[in-house]
Amino acid sequence: MIKVLAALLLSAGVAYATDPGTASGTMTVGGKKTQLRYAVAKTTENGFDKKKTDIVVLLSNIPVTVEEFSNIGKMMDLSDSGKLTGVEVEITPEKKIISGMLYSPDFHFQGNSFSAVGMHEFEPTKLTKNEAAGKLASSHESSFKDVKFSYSATFDAVVKAPKAEAPAKLKGTPVPAGGGDIGKSYLAFVQNVQKGNMPAVLGGVTAERAKQMNDDPDFKKLFPLMQMMEPKNIKVTGGAVDGDTATLTATGSSDGDPATGTVTMVREGGKWKVSKESWNSTHK
Repeated sequence: MIKVLAALLLSAGVAYATDPGTASGTMTVGGKKTQLRYAVAKTTENGFDKKKTDIVVLLSNIPVTVEEFSNIGKMMDLSDSGKLTGVEVEITPEKKIISGMLYSPDFHFQGNSFSAVGMHEFEPTKLTKNEAAGKLASSHESSFKDVKFSYSATFDAVVKAPKAEAPAKLKGTPVPAGGGDIGKSYLAFVQNVQKGNMPAVLGGVTAERAKQMNDDPDFKKLFPLMQMMEPKNIKVTGGAVDGDTATLTATGSSDGDPATGTVTMVREGGKWKVSKESWNSTHK
């Protein structure tokens, strides 16, 4: 009997133990359970107190590098692809969760992610400037667009700084300072995103991207998320033109952190349209 009890206690301990970079738990969306196996963390400036540094944790079904986690475009690509299921939360030094994101293709809308607060609970076993560990769970089953969801997982996430990205390889003729007319077209698009001018935003992207937005019945509801994720104080720093395709480099800020971006522009009907944006932010 003692051996049996010892075995049961050992197996229970294994179920809750996690190694750095791992998670153990599930996320249930629309009745479908997905295992959460991985944990990654980064830091960010607290949005209410610039003197504070928060830890942002992602628990996921697939491995996500800190470089991907710190890149807005790559996270959107992972989410859009339907490969990513998981939960992202921002934890203050006082162990409070002040923001969150949920990712799952089982929500069945373009983007497969949305901002969610008010249901996250954190039971820490460790919280330092370099590591966060414990249990993350939803306090109750919630729903978004009539799809029910909940999650619970133990985790251990070590904070790592992303490696600097290699400069974008610019092919073609260098653009003038500030990007010239191409840069002006991109910055006009950014201003329309910030103003919430959806018709102008649709007119500022390529036909393919505009079709994807128009075909999505939830685009209007998700537009605020697009506004939130677009970096602020964007400046075009360089770029090059190769035929009807141009690559711009840019700087900006994301949640108070410095960000660098690469933007692909395509000339359609004589006008330069936004095809793709990729942004990387690092808290310093």
